[in-house]
Amino acid sequence: MVQSAYDILFNKNTASTGPVSTTPAVTRGKLFEWQKNSPLKLGKQMITITVGAENKKFLVHADLITRQPRIFRRLRVSRSVDTGLSVGWFDVFQPISCSVFARLLQFAYHGKLFPGISLDTLWHLYIFANKNKALDLEDIIMNRIMATYRSDKQFFPEPRHIELGYNSTKENSTGRKFLALCYATMMHVNTKLPSTPIYDNGVLLELGKKCDGLSTDVANFTNGKGWINIKDWDPRYASECLYHHHAWGVECESLS
Repeated sequence: MVQSAYDILFNKNTASTGPVSTTPAVTRGKLFEWQKNSPLKLGKQMITITVGAENKKFLVHADLITRQPRIFRRLRVSRSVDTGLSVGWFDVFQPISCSVFARLLQFAYHGKLFPGISLDTLWHLYIFANKNKALDLEDIIMNRIMATYRSDKQFFPEPRHIELGYNSTKENSTGRKFLALCYATMMHVNTKLPSTPIYDNGVLLELGKKCDGLSTDVANFTNGKGWINIKDWDPRYASECLYHHHAWGVECESLS
């Protein structure tokens, strides 16, 4: 039985019936400068990873897969059998966009997010981290998301990003909490200043119908136990730790 790329990536219960090929595969991948100047001490063995609809090839140090499990937790890469070969090249597929994968690699090689990441890519990075239970990476991405929205007081999450976040992350995710509170703030501002709405009320009301759980979350956060008074508070300027996974009062390790 041949494992599909999906089975390899997401650890489906399939068993290999034959030996692993040790023939180097032809690749068009290349190393980026930020891979070459990584502070990590990595071996010479490389793998190729084909990414996204463009089928772009990325060269990645094999050691990185085991050294950064929070990013590659579900990525399973075949290794060569003991035939004396010093380098084994194996091509696996990663079903995310090239821009998102490149940013994940940058984080894996350097332990930090690089500057200049678009909100589209940031939200897709957050979704990847959420699906793969990389909680520390989620927290760091949320820091960058918050910093981006803080650049302008009129800058709130676009409806498409709220819909993307709600329909692509797990219940009770910190990303959903941030989006729900921003949604509540926008509705309040629209009521207070109807002549200058952030987004049209009709758009926001329709968004509440499209995003399963959004209206419930807004009600729970603003009217339930421990509710937040959205009239006097802006979720974009809250402590970053409100959207982290650690308990209150614990020293935060994700403020980077």
